[in-house]
Amino acid sequence: MHILLTGASGLLGRAILKELKNAAEFSVVGTAFSRAKGDLYKVDLTDPPALQSCLADVNPDFIVHAAAERHPDTCRNDPDGTQLLNVEVTRRIAQWCAACSRSMLYLSTDYVFDGVNPPYAPGDAPHPLNVYGKSKLEGEENVKDLAPESLILRVPVLYGHVETLDESPVTKLARRVMTRRQLTYDNWAQRYPTHVADVASVIRQILFRRAHGDMRGVYHWAHAEAYTKFGMAQSIARILGVDLDLVLPDNNPAPGAPRPQNSQLDCSDLLSSGIRADTLFEAGIASAIKPFV
Repeated sequence: MHILLTGASGLLGRAILKELKNAAEFSVVGTAFSRAKGDLYKVDLTDPPALQSCLADVNPDFIVHAAAERHPDTCRNDPDGTQLLNVEVTRRIAQWCAACSRSMLYLSTDYVFDGVNPPYAPGDAPHPLNVYGKSKLEGEENVKDLAPESLILRVPVLYGHVETLDESPVTKLARRVMTRRQLTYDNWAQRYPTHVADVASVIRQILFRRAHGDMRGVYHWAHAEAYTKFGMAQSIARILGVDLDLVLPDNNPAPGAPRPQNSQLDCSDLLSSGIRADTLFEAGIASAIKPFV
């Protein structure tokens, strides 16, 4: 299977690219724009002629669409840019898939849910609270309407081997803990931090099943360990040998774009099919921040 991967220079994209390149059953071309280097195909996905040229040049059998604006506060402050990348680009890719009899896997988010009644199964009704969640839900709807044979994979907050600590909201906590100052951390929202290498492994397993079977529709993948940012910061402090008295809880909702309090994803569909990849949080975050210590 010849695959085009969008967003291949991002945190998740790098992990997917590595996973698929190491799988004999796939060939993969990764795209990037501002961080394009090496053998990545440089393309501005928001430029329709450039996107069409890329699709024609690569002519993939399947597209994994990971490129997105994923920071809720950035989305709130730039709704037009968010609409362009998260919705319009997705629509154009889905249209190409429909016209060329191809399919895609679209990466979405647990933020399509409002966090009121977790855990959420793939068929539960979405109700996003912020611009980011709404844009990803619109992207999902474009994929379902235009390329109905495709796949949608919703994932939660991600972390992994970052280029800078600020690349993930999880590793960004390490920068604060490393100051060894007494600081507060959100203790209101339950999160399920998931390693990008595990998401990449799950995607490889899904694509293998798809190539040899009949997987389609919406799926969920997330780790089962629940943490608030306060809990994550405590784990990071223990790893770094920082006094836990410097890590204080804030039990109020975080400022900025509204977030769901608990958007836990029900992953039983994938688990029941034998698909899994589970890096425990403390081991995963220790490895991720080690280069910065």
